[in-house]
Amino acid sequence: MIANNSAENIQWLIDNGVEMHEDVEVLHSTIQPARGLWTKEGTGAGFTQPLEAQLKEEKVEILYSIPATELNEKDGTVIGVKATNDNGDDITINAEVVILATGGYSHNKEMMAEFHPFLKNVITNTGEGNTGDGIIMGEKVGANLIMKEGAIDIATNPKTYYGYGEEFKGLFVTESGERFLDESIFHFTRTRVMLDKGINDFWA
Repeated sequence: MIANNSAENIQWLIDNGVEMHEDVEVLHSTIQPARGLWTKEGTGAGFTQPLEAQLKEEKVEILYSIPATELNEKDGTVIGVKATNDNGDDITINAEVVILATGGYSHNKEMMAEFHPFLKNVITNTGEGNTGDGIIMGEKVGANLIMKEGAIDIATNPKTYYGYGEEFKGLFVTESGERFLDESIFHFTRTRVMLDKGINDFWA
């Protein structure tokens, strides 16, 4: 769904004030055409600040520093959330619709151990807030979790992060000296191969 509607999504961002950089980033020399876009400022704020301004223009109330802690449920339907503010006060927010958009769990050691028990060393460049809070809240009210092993942007070895998605100029071999993948593939795919083969480390 995301891939099939990517052009429309980008246009939606532009229509809502996000300015894209004029250059298109080459994510990987063996994957063409180049397809990476970033904001004019080259930062994530280039996305969030224009969208925040658009929300305020539409009179949407944004609550800052008030993390949700629990979903309120009635007769099998989520009717709102419980949250806590900076002062430690409990807050209840009632809503007709609740959307969980809280990211993954790659900085939650317990969830990583549960869903990836065979991994020994894992690195990730996701934000520190990527701790699975929304997933945990959803699970407590009976949400059906699928693709539990789908942590966002994890790598089992720093060498898989060579460049950004670029191929490594050499060979990857196991402890026994066996080559186990095509080094030119995208770095996310390299990690996927390691996960599938149960490889925790390699030499380059």
